Amino acid sequence: MDLSLTPEQKLLQDSVARFAAEHYGKRKRSPSADPSDGFDRETWREIAALGWLGAGLEERNGGFGGGPVETMVIMEGAGKALMSEPLLATMVMATRLLVETGQSADDIAPLLAGDEIITAALADRATGTLTLARGGQGAVLSGREPLMPYGDAADRFILAAKAEEAGETVLISLPAQASGVSRKGFRTLDGWPAAALAFENTPVSEDEILARGQAADRAQSIAADHAIAALCAEAVGIAQGLFDRTLDYLKQREQFGQPIGRFQALQHRMADMFIALEEARSLMIMATMALTGPEGDSRQRTLSAARLGVLSRTLHIGREAIQLHGGMGMTEELPVGAGFRRLKTLDLIFGGEPPHLERVAATYRQ
Repeated sequence: MDLSLTPEQKLLQDSVARFAAEHYGKRKRSPSADPSDGFDRETWREIAALGWLGAGLEERNGGFGGGPVETMVIMEGAGKALMSEPLLATMVMATRLLVETGQSADDIAPLLAGDEIITAALADRATGTLTLARGGQGAVLSGREPLMPYGDAADRFILAAKAEEAGETVLISLPAQASGVSRKGFRTLDGWPAAALAFENTPVSEDEILARGQAADRAQSIAADHAIAALCAEAVGIAQGLFDRTLDYLKQREQFGQPIGRFQALQHRMADMFIALEEARSLMIMATMALTGPEGDSRQRTLSAARLGVLSRTLHIGREAIQLHGGMGMTEELPVGAGFRRLKTLDLIFGGEPPHLERVAATYRQ
């Protein structure tokens, strides 16, 4: 299998690197320090204009004929720059939910153009806290969604609810300004923005229902597969950035009249970090390639195994980066602590380790 990037994918990779250098190279990346939305809306529009949001979609969905590799390239570059724009929640999760529920290219176009920010919770199944019931003139939504990424900034949410009568999952695309919706913004561990949403008899029209039953469950499952692979790419990008910064620091920081990078003990630790990084990158590619195969249990087990391996290795790199920087690694002046906090947050998405360990363990019980 040829795992090298095509000329077009290398151009995309170069484009992401240039954009990150121009927009993130000289300013501190600390999402918690950003005002209101927690990300730069003008930067988001520029990202949309570059075509990133449709780079991983087929042309019939309004994209540019790309696939999982294009998404991997973007997420790895975004992770390295610690970009705080809603790429995982919007570009990957929400877009894939729209595609898998059969929405037309015209329906997806406002999202791809950056005109509409649609976010979806990063979960692979409905939590059961939202209920869709019959109302006076149609259906009404009630309940809470405790953690919606970029919930304060979103124009529209994609929500998974349980139908009160049938008990089946219903996927809903709802305007943020709909009647009966309240939201309370907060920052997550990594400083990224999120909001707790509450719905009180919010009217839901038939046009706002994306899918029901098995179709809704399947769409959520596939979107989660794509998001897990993208998460792996973002984690590898963050780890690459932490490794590069740590290497530069060891070359510049001097003790006893020489750079501390000349000390053999530190060289061994950097070599260990490099091996972990290359292992994580191989697992990231495995996760991306899994998306080109048939959906189902086998693919999900591969993705869970990759996710566990990538996060264990990148978190190790993050811990080492902080320790090798000493006290400087915990300051807001350096993006080392911010990178580690983002890795810890990625480790908690989709239920954290337990469901993925269970998936992998199930392989050996068969």
